[in-house]
Amino acid sequence: MDTVATDHEIIVLGDFNLHHPLWSTVHRRANQRITATQPLLTIIEDFELKMLTVPGTTTHRWKDGETTIDLTFGTEGVASRTIYCRVDTSRDCDSDHLPIATAITWDWQPAAPRKKRLWTKTNLLRLRQTVKEKLPPELETRELDSIEHIDEHIESIVNALQAGIDASTPWSNPSPRSIPGFGPECKDICRQVQQSRRRWQRTGLDQRSRGV
Repeated sequence: MDTVATDHEIIVLGDFNLHHPLWSTVHRRANQRITATQPLLTIIEDFELKMLTVPGTTTHRWKDGETTIDLTFGTEGVASRTIYCRVDTSRDCDSDHLPIATAITWDWQPAAPRKKRLWTKTNLLRLRQTVKEKLPPELETRELDSIEHIDEHIESIVNALQAGIDASTPWSNPSPRSIPGFGPECKDICRQVQQSRRRWQRTGLDQRSRGV
């Protein structure tokens, strides 16, 4: 297995149904049980996971006893931020598996809304005028006889176009509640759904029923 990228943190948790002295004090059929855990131990080693479950925590009860088989692992960054990983009886739903609560402190900042140009509001007259003004007069007569001249030629055109865009096309002011990718097509679908809902509220019939 490949190791986890240094810029990623992961959590692995669930009912592993495995017994091992690293986390369990129950050792029935010890050799068989420990052998069965080898694939999990390999994953823990390859991904450099830390066990967040306190060894010996009772996570599963049945009529003949109790054991630790519901486990939580995390990478170093997760482990260093873990506040607790413990049984939370307040969330018990009368299962033979006890609920586990894990709290992790995580510092984050919401991403700033991405601004984008309102191309439909571009002032084409101002765009053309600005680009014309910003293009160097010698652009048409410049000889492109070297890589440097070609680069300068392209840079002059790009700068003129950028100046034209800045002068003619406004930026949007996205709302903090805006959803990326929610474009006109999504708005149209929402409008159709709202119309269908109002129709159903009035008549009790959906579109298919009306066509029958």
